Amino acid sequence: MLFGETAGFWIQTVALIASALGAISLIYSNGRATRRRATVAHIIHQESNPELLKAIAVVYKLQRTGVPLAEHLTNEDSPEFQAILKVLNHYEFVALGIRRKAFDESIYKYLQCANIRKAWRKTSGIVGTPEPGRTANAVPGIRVACDAMGSRAYSADIDQQAQPA
Repeated sequence: MLFGETAGFWIQTVALIASALGAISLIYSNGRATRRRATVAHIIHQESNPELLKAIAVVYKLQRTGVPLAEHLTNEDSPEFQAILKVLNHYEFVALGIRRKAFDESIYKYLQCANIRKAWRKTSGIVGTPEPGRTANAVPGIRVACDAMGSRAYSADIDQQAQPA
């Protein structure tokens, strides 16, 4: 007898606690695996989405013209506005998914960081200048474009993903 209880009671208690810990570990592991699967599925979808790929190409083409992206945000019916909005919405979706733990940040950054940073460099110095203490490729262009559209939420989540892994 230990602490006034029989050995059977303690064996049963230890088995119950071990089962609970195992269930918690399984739930955590399952959540992590689901995030990884969702991230990979999203990246595959993103790479096979012709509308998104076309919008990204339009944004890159706009950047090469030398006209600030914010100037294309005045006419909501223009294809340029729609392309910029589609790209920003895509990056916001990813950033929010990572922040809300729907996507795995390390996998996304490993597989897509170069592409996102390329987009940020394309807008850097064209639309705006970096804030004090920020590097030149840390999304100033996206920040200015988001401010022009009246949404600081875009740039807050996207900016968080600009930091290297």
